[in-house]
Amino acid sequence: MEHFLLRAIVETKIYVPIISPKYVDSRWCLQELAKMVECWKLGKGHVILPIFYFVAPSEVKKQESVGFKSAFKLYGEKFDAATIGQWKEALKQVGEMKGWHVTEHVGQGTVINEVFVQIESHLRNSYKLATDELVGINSHVEKMKKLLNHVDSASQKIVGIHGMSGTGKTTIAKAVYNEVSAQFDQSCFMEDVRRILSTENVGEGINIIRDRVCRHKVLIVLDDVESEKFVEAASRLPIALKVIGSLLFRRDMKFWDAKLAELRSIHPTKVQERLRISYNELTYYEKQIFLDIACFFVGEGKEIPFYMWDGCGYHPEGGIDSLLMKSLIKINEKNQFWMHDHFRRLGEHIVHEDYPQQSFKRSRIWSNEDALEILRSGGQV
Repeated sequence: MEHFLLRAIVETKIYVPIISPKYVDSRWCLQELAKMVECWKLGKGHVILPIFYFVAPSEVKKQESVGFKSAFKLYGEKFDAATIGQWKEALKQVGEMKGWHVTEHVGQGTVINEVFVQIESHLRNSYKLATDELVGINSHVEKMKKLLNHVDSASQKIVGIHGMSGTGKTTIAKAVYNEVSAQFDQSCFMEDVRRILSTENVGEGINIIRDRVCRHKVLIVLDDVESEKFVEAASRLPIALKVIGSLLFRRDMKFWDAKLAELRSIHPTKVQERLRISYNELTYYEKQIFLDIACFFVGEGKEIPFYMWDGCGYHPEGGIDSLLMKSLIKINEKNQFWMHDHFRRLGEHIVHEDYPQQSFKRSRIWSNEDALEILRSGGQV
């Protein structure tokens, strides 16, 4: 049994000795602690995380209390001086280490949580993903870290690495993962996602992941995600990719396939028709808010139109959140509405196409010339 325990200590990387006032009364505890310190001194990655349970670290270090002196006096009658010296040195070394002191004022629950976090952090640092050596990789890693902005932000972020096969995308992703994963409560690197999506129950997997990480700050890296089809279908336009990505977020594969087919049916030069796919998915109230912003409120504060939309029963709080989530609008630092020119023109086109030759019948008039002409003609233009 003794040989088995000592072998287990050698093969273990992280030690959490719990040192209590009675710890020194057990020669087995002292023998195991000495072995932990021996392995730690070898410098092969062993870590000692001591917990001092109602005994001060300084007491363990100095061993001057009655309990320590009495125990070692008894050991002196049974063990040689070298063995006792080894035990005392182990206690001294551990007493000097940074650990946790459980007292009446520091609860066990708090200490257990902190120990768990430390153990998880050490495990992450011990098991790094293997990466190929790539010349110039550091600059790419730093750029990715800035995009993630993982330290200063608690919001959701999605960062993609796009490029031809064999150009080092996976290597960069692994290098970034190795550097930043310790900053998150949980982390996972999922390889070969394209194969998984084609063979597994995707919906069930999404629900499992959501349940497990919903209350944590997490880092998830998905490798080999096939997005090239949508990139090509969106004619590689950044604004179209952003809006389509927002549209596909949290939707099932059937919806993805349907939207991909719809995008492919549109001629590459017809940008507005591509963007209109997202508009078509809006509710009636969301469409009215979108058109009002496109025609009247770009660069304007949101307070006044909010009152108007609320009076019309458009439920503006939910409507604006939906437009923001779908990347159709933004609200700038001055609390004003902002919209990309493509979407502004799309909104104006949608209003115009209902009555292209009869401006007085359109739902919205934003052109000064059109308004003056309608007034002069008595509304019969």
